[in-house]
Amino acid sequence: MKNIKTLLPKDKLDDSNLEKIKLLNDSDLSQIVSELLTWTQDANWPVFRKIVEIIVARQDRFISEISKVFQTDDRIWKYWILTNICPKLSLENIDFLKKDFDNMVKVLPTDITDITDIEKEEIVELINTLRK
Repeated sequence: MKNIKTLLPKDKLDDSNLEKIKLLNDSDLSQIVSELLTWTQDANWPVFRKIVEIIVARQDRFISEISKVFQTDDRIWKYWILTNICPKLSLENIDFLKKDFDNMVKVLPTDITDITDIEKEEIVELINTLRK
């Protein structure tokens, strides 16, 4: 396929090409991994669930980009990935992310100030479960 990027959603409602994206070979998919992952920044977007399905099904192609997200300051995006994608990852890919999980647990108490202590505990518990 020539211009793979034309398959990407145009907006948060656009799922018109997601079935085509599911059928891409690894080489073509690798061209849009980063852009596709950006559609997981908000779980309230209608396209979110279908994108997560693609990511989980082809997780080996996305795992490095997920790690990059975990190294950013975007706490909300990390949260959506932690709660919607990570629990569905293979053990090998969880192992790949363990260093990121360790780093998140270290900075979580000071990094996140806009959520309650209970929410922080839930996030730490989820990360600790994934780290096992």
